[in-house]
Parts: sequence; structure tokens; C-alpha cells
Amino acid sequence: MIKHKFDLNSAYFREARTCYMLEDFNKKLRLNDIDKAKKVVAALKRTGIAKAINKKEFDLNNLNEEESNYIITDDISTNSDIGYVLNYVGFAYTENCLIKCYPKYANFDKSDDESKIESHFKKVLKVIRKLNTKEQQIFLYNGHEDSKSFNRLAVALYLIDDYYQNGIYSNIQTIIETNGAGEIDWDKTINETFAIIKRNTPYYVKLQTINTQSNELDYFKMLHECVLTICSKELEKAGILDLFDINPIELTGMKLDEFGDTEYIKYRLKKEIQSQFVTKKQTLLKTLYTFISESKSNENNNSVSLFGTNAFNNIWEKVCSNVFENQLNIKFKDFKKDGLISEYPHNPNYNPEEPEADDLLMKPNDKLIDLIEKSKWKINGDILKTQDTLIPDIISIEKANNAFIILDAKYYYIETDNTKKFIYHQPGIQDVVKQYAYNNAYHDFIFDCNFEKVGNAFLIPEKTYLRNEDSIKVIGEVTLNLMQGYSFEPLAPIQVIELNPDFLFEHYLNNKKLVTNLIQEKTQFNYKIVKRKLYSFGNSKNTDSILTGYIRPEYFNALYEKQSKDFIFYFYARKDNVEYELHPEILNCKTFIGYTDRKDKVIVGEPTLTIHKIGAAELKKALNEFNYNPTADSYYCISISNIHFESYLHYKEKFGTVDNYAFNQHLRTHAPKVI
Repeated sequence: MIKHKFDLNSAYFREARTCYMLEDFNKKLRLNDIDKAKKVVAALKRTGIAKAINKKEFDLNNLNEEESNYIITDDISTNSDIGYVLNYVGFAYTENCLIKCYPKYANFDKSDDESKIESHFKKVLKVIRKLNTKEQQIFLYNGHEDSKSFNRLAVALYLIDDYYQNGIYSNIQTIIETNGAGEIDWDKTINETFAIIKRNTPYYVKLQTINTQSNELDYFKMLHECVLTICSKELEKAGILDLFDINPIELTGMKLDEFGDTEYIKYRLKKEIQSQFVTKKQTLLKTLYTFISESKSNENNNSVSLFGTNAFNNIWEKVCSNVFENQLNIKFKDFKKDGLISEYPHNPNYNPEEPEADDLLMKPNDKLIDLIEKSKWKINGDILKTQDTLIPDIISIEKANNAFIILDAKYYYIETDNTKKFIYHQPGIQDVVKQYAYNNAYHDFIFDCNFEKVGNAFLIPEKTYLRNEDSIKVIGEVTLNLMQGYSFEPLAPIQVIELNPDFLFEHYLNNKKLVTNLIQEKTQFNYKIVKRKLYSFGNSKNTDSILTGYIRPEYFNALYEKQSKDFIFYFYARKDNVEYELHPEILNCKTFIGYTDRKDKVIVGEPTLTIHKIGAAELKKALNEFNYNPTADSYYCISISNIHFESYLHYKEKFGTVDNYAFNQHLRTHAPKVI
């Protein structure tokens, strides 16, 4: 007979941010037995939940997000120098104790009512459970190799979930009846019975009908009911049904040994699995087989049953990806069908003379992830492509607000020291660089598809969900001039957005989305407003700035001879795989001065408020009368109107101030400057 030993020695513990002594486990679990507390901690260490640290050598305040930074000791003792950090969210059952670990961001004080912890903990468990169900994960075992143990409670939860979704196991029998109440089987009726012919019309008096019956006394149906009843009672005694708000299941009073000994039950299940071709039923039968096969492991006091994760950062990322509608892998043809883009944009760097050149920036079956460039290697003269590239967490396109949003979900516990002006446990420099790189990678797509708003942000959990403030709150931003000035348009800072976990999880569990909330509520979310092929900077207060740039001698002379009143000023956007930058203050300039190699004249005019990026072929066509053969892949163009020619000497002193104006020093030789 299989024994089931569960009780309610349970307590809440905090993930990662709190160090617990051995005596803490003894008191919180109400064990009154230090040796039993040692067994509990040993079981938690064996399954990777607890990490032992030497408090003399380790400062919890300097805890890094990476597990490798723990100082680990193998000791389990009452020594006051030894403590334990729990790297886990969920519950663990061992030694008749239920250890409930809530996420690190929920920083409760001692005065907090345990019911508040329980309310949020239940929501966390439901989120993990929903993700497991969606991904069809059954955690049958804990640990690895020699330390592997059967995860009975997780399997019990899976069986109960399956029951509420698919009902009890049944074998449907099909019975053919004569003149029954079921559907008529015309093939059998016509082929196996006689018809009466009257006025050339056949009449059948013995109709063959189909009747389906479920065998209420089926062995496997009753076995399924028995196992479900056992699972329900075990989870109820352990207080786990209440954590999931699951109603108890009592389908039968039969005992498991009434179905035969363990080997006989396994034999019957094997035969049924071999004869069953429905995938869901096969999965259920195999899970029942494992439950029966491993039942004796429940008698082992060293066993541990788990439901949860030691990588809650993955849970945070998946929930954010779902709630903020990650569209990274949606095909462009679906974007077009849904009206998110009106047409397939053309590649501004298209050069028909290049091998494998393509005029389209994207094809119908391409995805957003395909727009992120892969590195190219040149080895021994051969151009070699790589398969890997940078992959953003979340890219979301919000049609109602015409917004392109780049998000990175970070399960970090950011702390600041205002005295030292220092920050701890924040996303690393590599995360910051990648977010700016993603913004830059999608720049052409953003502009060509006419998105009006662009957002870039880290999403972190609010440190305590108990605060009754904004559920979506911008708490700061990240700047990095090295990357922000790399693009032809300086990129907006990366916002740091704090999300209320309760609010976020509620949306996930109810299949609600949050992109619209993020756009509409904004909470100071720093968007860059952009228009199709229009780079609008407009941040400078200096309205006396002058745009100056070099003009090809042949072009300059032709304009001078014609005494033109307007012309196109053009300069490199991309050449030889190098992207050329724009000065961020170009569109604040009211005057343009164009110079060439000659030192007697300059062109003076008024720049328009638009900068177009065009391909080489398009520029050649626009400058056809000047017989220009482009040498770059693509160009920026500005229309200059009301031009006239003045003395170079009049502006010579101004040209000498080029290096003194911000950002000019970052630009390449022939890029236009601001003075």
C-alpha cells in the first residue's frame, strides 16, 4: 500500500535578497528540531534552490545578478557565519515542510500581513503554471544524475490541470443498431439490408444507425479517477490546492491497490499506450504510468517535490513579451495585411552592380528579426556569412499610435547610493549598447514606414507591488554618447520603466495587452517624433547657426555660370559599408554656406526643413543635366533656395570656428558642419 505523508509546516521565504540562517528555517517552519532543519536545508541545496555563503566573506548588498558571484561553502551547520540564499521562486516540499519562495522585488517588512504575501504569491504561481501549460512542460524529476528525485507534486498538478481541461479518460465504443436513435449509416443500410421499391423509389425498413457509448466500468477510466482523487487529497493536505485556488476532486472511494500491484498496473498501462493513437490520451497514460511507477519514492523522506523556477528572469521576459505583444517573428506580409505598413520600402543603399543586391529593404516572408544585420567575414578573399545576430527581447508595433517600440525585459533589483552617486545591480554596459544598436538597426525601417513615435526602454519590476501609484512608471533613463551619436540622428535615451508586477501578471493571466497603455499614459516616456524621410532634430536654442558644406568643383562652377536660384546640396549617407553621420543641429540652421576648392566665392542660401535619403541611381537622375556619376551607395539631400554668390573672404573667419562647435569633431571630412 502506498503511503502519503503531508502536513502543513510551511513558511514564506524571499528569493535572492535575504540571507537565512539555519535557525531561521527552524523557527519559520516551526520545526523545533535543528537536525530536521539541517535535512530541509540539505535537500534544498541538493536541488540547487539554496546556496550556502560565508557571511564574513560575502556582502549581500553587493550581490550581483549572476549566480557565479556567490561565495559557496558546503557546510551545513549552526555556525553564525554560514547563511543561505534561496535562488528560487515557487514552492518546494521536503521533510513534510512546504517552503514558499516569493520573488526578490517583493520587499516586505516584518510588519506586513502574511495574507498580502500570499495574495501575490498565488498570482506568481498561476503565471508559472500558465507558462508551463502553454509550453507543455511536465517537470517529472528534480536534480541531476545521482541526486535526481521524482517530482510528485508537480506531476499531481499536471494531472489535475489536464482533468479540468480535458475531463476524465474514456474509451468510446461504436455500436451499430437497427432503427436506433443515432445517426444513420447509409453505406451499411444500402449494402446490408433490403429495400422496398414503390413507384421507383426505394424504402428501407431496417435502418442501420450508429450509437457511441462510453464504458463507465473501463479500467483506465476508474484508474484515472482514483489517481486524481489521491493527487487532490495530497495537494489539499499540503496546502497547495489553496495556493492555486483549485477545488478538491473526489471522484471515487477506490484505493490504488484495488487495481492490482504496481507491476500489474504498469503492464495494463503499457498495453493501453500501445493501442492508443490520440496524442493527448497517450500523454495522459504515460504520466499515469510515471506516477504509479514512482509512487514508492514518496516514502523516501529525502525526496523533494518542486513547483517553480530558479530562473524567474525567464518568466519576467516571457510575460513582458506576451503582454507587450512581441512582433519580432511576424512576417512583413502580415504587417501589410494588418495595415501596419502601407508598402514594402525600397532599400536606400541599393546598388544594382553589387552581387546579390536587392531593391527591396524587406520581402513579404521576411521578419523583423531579419532586418538586424549579421556579421560578414572576409577570409582568404572569400566573403563568409554568419547565422547568429543580436536578438531584441521585444519589438512591438502599435498601430493606433503609429509607434515602433524596442523593449528589454530585465528582472533586476536596481539599487542606488545617493551619497556616493553610484548605482548597483543595473543592466550592464553590453545591454545598453545592444538597445542602442537595435534602434540603429531599425532606423531605415522606422523612417521608410512612416512611424511617428519611437520608444526604447528597459522594463524592470517595481521593488514592492504594494505601492498604490502608477502601474507603469518611468524612474529614469540611460545615456551613452558613444552610441547615441553613432547614428546620423542622435538616438533618444533608453528609458527605465518600472512595472507593477501585480498589474503586469493580471494582464497576462487575463490575456490583456499593455502597448496602448504604454503609449497613451506615456508617463514621460521619451519618444523621438519622426516623419517619413524627415529628420526633425529641433532641440537647439541657437537660431543663428549656419550650415556649411563642401561642393564638388564642377557642380559649383556650373551653378555659378547659370546663376541658379536654387539647387540640391548632397553628401554621403553610405559608402563602402560606412554609414555617414548628420550633425544633430542641421535643421535649426537658417543659413547655408557652400564652398569648393576656389577661394574667391561661396554659395549662400536658405536650407529647407527636409533631408531626404536617396539611392545613387535616384541622385544621378536628379542631377542628369550636370552629368554626375555617383560614387557612394546612398546620399542625403537638402534643397537650398534663394541662393546667391558672395566673397569667400567675408566668411573666412567663420570657417575657422568649425572645430569649436559641438559635434563637428565627430563628423568625417566632407560631412556638412554647423558654425
